[in-house]
Amino acid sequence: MKSSNIGILTVVHPSKGDEIYKILEDMVREIESILRKSVEFKYVENLENIENTIRELLDRCDRLIICPLYIRRGTHYIQIEDIVNRVIDEEKRIKISITKPLLYSEEILKSIIVEILRNIDEIDKLKRYILENTGDYEILVELRYNRDFEIIKDSVKNSKVIVCDDMRVLSYINIEETIPGTRIMFEEDSKYFSYPPNSIVVIASNIGCLKKVLDYVNMGIRPSLIIAVPPTLSRDDITLKRDILNIDIPVIATAGSRGGPHIAGLVVSYIMREIRNE
Repeated sequence: MKSSNIGILTVVHPSKGDEIYKILEDMVREIESILRKSVEFKYVENLENIENTIRELLDRCDRLIICPLYIRRGTHYIQIEDIVNRVIDEEKRIKISITKPLLYSEEILKSIIVEILRNIDEIDKLKRYILENTGDYEILVELRYNRDFEIIKDSVKNSKVIVCDDMRVLSYINIEETIPGTRIMFEEDSKYFSYPPNSIVVIASNIGCLKKVLDYVNMGIRPSLIIAVPPTLSRDDITLKRDILNIDIPVIATAGSRGGPHIAGLVVSYIMREIRNE
């Protein structure tokens, strides 16, 4: 029985041999950790093997992405496109896509992964928005929500105050897409950090402010949403960000070391845009 796996077929120019096979396997593992599902991976060098490999993968996968590597946009790429289009026409399958031609180097490995992920619609819309605006696929592994996104959106529809610990967040918020009448307030000193009930609390930099938020929550002062994405290398602070996902309040957090004002601002901007588009 065919599973719901995603298939990735990497077509590598034969002059490169097997020198990057291990790197490509590691790339697939990265993608699996982001999607939290299995990925069927095949690697071919000979154009004559592409069609049979595509059909083999389609027997086991319901989505196939073909990634030409070390192949410029020219004759070989056109040949690959022709083969893919022929299979689509014969099999009447619409879940096959092909990335732009990519030239491999250590520096652009992230670009290869991002290009593949852009062809996978299982990534939820908020994470796709962050991917498109940052090109940082690693953040997708760490970004977690403790509620369905629709519930999170409903919880902040009537919130007119955003309280944040870092003014740099403003650089990543599209003010034109915020809910009319929304006020954005800043307090960077954890000693004085506070917020009114039913506000959106954004902690982008200062883990001390996040600890203060938890103190207020324990006192019964509940925000409508907590966005907790301060970057940190401390094991205790990472544990704190993970633990906050267990409280009975909608939370979006990075469950690892990554984060920052750019992630916080993009999350706020996306939520505001989605509410305004309803």
